[in-house]
Amino acid sequence: MSYLVLARKYRPRTFAEVAGQSNVTRVLCGAIREGRIGHSYLFTGPRGTGKTTSARLLAKALNCEQGPAEEPCGTCERCLALDAGSEVDVIEIDAATHTGVDHIRDLRDQASYVPVRARHKIYIVDEVHMLSTGAFNALLKTLEEPPAHVKFLFATTELHKVPDTILSRCQVLHLTPLPADVIAKRLDEVFNLEGVEAEVGVSAELARRARGGMRDALSLADQLLALVGDTPTLEDCGRLSGENSAQAAEAVVDCILEGDQAGLLRALPSQEGRETEFVAGVLEHLRACLMAALCGG
Repeated sequence: MSYLVLARKYRPRTFAEVAGQSNVTRVLCGAIREGRIGHSYLFTGPRGTGKTTSARLLAKALNCEQGPAEEPCGTCERCLALDAGSEVDVIEIDAATHTGVDHIRDLRDQASYVPVRARHKIYIVDEVHMLSTGAFNALLKTLEEPPAHVKFLFATTELHKVPDTILSRCQVLHLTPLPADVIAKRLDEVFNLEGVEAEVGVSAELARRARGGMRDALSLADQLLALVGDTPTLEDCGRLSGENSAQAAEAVVDCILEGDQAGLLRALPSQEGRETEFVAGVLEHLRACLMAALCGG
């Protein structure tokens, strides 16, 4: 059996499992509970914060045979098909490869047909900001007055690139970067489920490096486990490519403050081709020091 990466294996299956986005999940659950479900939603936020996951969960909640339900049963044919990625009435489109007006015209024509099996025909369009101007214009009328059985769920990391004419036809839900402690807690849960005996501080270090993205944190965890096995230590985190430990940044800053030029040269890690990432780490360390100095522990 092929290996399933942690980010896919532990993708949330219910709204309750979505970490750190309670404002968004409350809005969606409230809309289902009160019967005020819109025909188009746009999820926006940084990468790895749960935009596409939230869209899939909403599709699952709307098409569950026991619903629409705030908490889908997870056992009916519609829920199982969506979890498996085989639900014919939930169509996922990558706007990066479907930018042209012809693709949107095809979508518009298909939307007029009723669902094959499910309650709703749902279109999930990822990175919607990459659609061309003509494609956006072709979508306007259908988006404003879609057939009763159709729902549009959009996701984007660059909201400012989406035309106002599209935004005005959608309910816009903002997802925020996840706090490091929320990510670290989830990593601890995943490590426990995977039988990983991580040293204290490993989850916190991975969460720091992820910069608010749960998917990034789980991808880093995959890299770390592939590198050192099921007993990772804090020192092992410093061996991950493309990043540097907080200790390395701290050592460099200490040498600068002490005016130790020779020590500074020795403290600089080998970063050929990755200098930008290291400087970003140093700046992040200085920011943390400034916040601690101004605000206290």
